[in-house]
Amino acid sequence: MESPVATPPSEGDFSQKDPVSSIASLLFWAALAAGLLAHILGFMLFLRRQGYGVDPLNGFSSSVQFVSYMVLAAVVLRCAVFRWFPSENGPGLPTGWRNRTFSGVEVAAIIVVFSLTGFACAWPKVMIPALNPRLWDEALIGIDTALCLGINPNEFLLTVFEGAPRFVAWTLDHHYALFIFSQGLVSAWFLTDPRPRRRIAFGASVTVLWLVGTWSYLVLPALGPVYVFEGFLPRIAAIFPMNAGTQVALLKNYESVHQAMAGQPAAVISYMGIAAMPSLHVAAHFFLFLWARYVGSRLRNLLLAMATLTLIGSVATGWHYLVDGLAGLVLATVVFAVAVVIHRTLTRAKFMYGDTPAPP
Repeated sequence: MESPVATPPSEGDFSQKDPVSSIASLLFWAALAAGLLAHILGFMLFLRRQGYGVDPLNGFSSSVQFVSYMVLAAVVLRCAVFRWFPSENGPGLPTGWRNRTFSGVEVAAIIVVFSLTGFACAWPKVMIPALNPRLWDEALIGIDTALCLGINPNEFLLTVFEGAPRFVAWTLDHHYALFIFSQGLVSAWFLTDPRPRRRIAFGASVTVLWLVGTWSYLVLPALGPVYVFEGFLPRIAAIFPMNAGTQVALLKNYESVHQAMAGQPAAVISYMGIAAMPSLHVAAHFFLFLWARYVGSRLRNLLLAMATLTLIGSVATGWHYLVDGLAGLVLATVVFAVAVVIHRTLTRAKFMYGDTPAPP
């Protein structure tokens, strides 16, 4: 899963005060928030015109709470790291605050933007049956079988973990089920980087990753192996109970979506949609690894291990076909290339302080 990447421009002296950077960053987040809000309002209008009996604001408060917890936890961690290892971790948040390249206002702006991002991705995914009811599971199964020379990779990996020691399946079950927290916290860590160019490059790109990935679900809608292969769910529940519990809950919500489409009142939960192609679990973790490698973060080896486990887990737990994970890797690589272009463009333009090349 390694891929060649360029290294970022060298970091310069971070002692210079630069309030312009903070203002520019806030303007960026404001523009991003405006775009996301327009996206959300457009989809809310669609739901209203279709007459679906759903609460359009369902899930927004949960998105705000989750993002707030993740970002504030990252702020605390960055302050702690700077306090304990100041010479090994580059400029910390205290330095950024003193030099006005980062502020509490921008923390709030980041929380707003990524709360909107989560909400903007939730409704299109959960309403896929209304937007494009055709399912491509059979075609994806055929691609998997061809790639694996006639072997069903879901059946193969599930059988492997059924015969493995219990702690192996337990580890994978928890790793995959807790994905939202691992990717949320790591994303928040990079979003609170005191260097504004890195914040903007990462923030813009990770937003693109989630939006493009969400709307890609509409190209080849698929439920996933656990809902297609007969007898899979009981087997998954036996060794991956955390994931199986979520799979059952999502299936019930999927049925509620069909009730809403029929004009019946239904308790549709916006953030519980079903979609397999591509795997945004794989895409998110691999993108985080690529970014960590690019900026020289010590998290890179851990994130590579997590991305590898996520790819394996996506197939073994029945959430995804193998081709979904491969598509996720491609999506992450393309979006990472966008992130590098953004970062290097800002650097060459000498726009905002914090990443300027060190003087000779």
